[in-house]
Amino acid sequence: NVKQTYVKEGDSVKVGDKLFTYDTAEDEEKLAQAQIDLERNESDLENKKFQLESWEKQKPKDNATDEVKLEYTATLLQYQTDVKSTEYDIRQGKEEIKNLEATLQKADVLSELEGVIKKINKTNNSNNYYMSDGSDAYITVMAVGDFRVKGTINEQHVSELNVGEL
Repeated sequence: NVKQTYVKEGDSVKVGDKLFTYDTAEDEEKLAQAQIDLERNESDLENKKFQLESWEKQKPKDNATDEVKLEYTATLLQYQTDVKSTEYDIRQGKEEIKNLEATLQKADVLSELEGVIKKINKTNNSNNYYMSDGSDAYITVMAVGDFRVKGTINEQHVSELNVGEL
């Protein structure tokens, strides 16, 4: 959703002018939760590594029964899996935080061209719906300045072109 619009239809804009700002409250909450989750996972990882190290020191003696050895191995594998799973969760959490921070930095939308504000979609300040003209743009900027039209024409149709014709 759009938090604030800084231009109106008919305004002239230059490259870098602020057009509007997205409402980032929801993403800020997600970022705070992701940071809490990351801290919790990092704490859990230290605990799980400690448990793994402790368990590795309890290796059964060579004369232990096969059942004891099997139980030790199964528990050891579970601890190793827990450590790897938590390490994966930490990597995912860091990536999520990075993406959310990037999203928050892009909250201000700036004009990428010099032009005039042609249309502002006032009925929809969310990009989830399409406007009646088929565009999902919140703001449409019409560029100003010189234009060059490239095309191909053959000798048979060259006489149909006139200067100034659209």
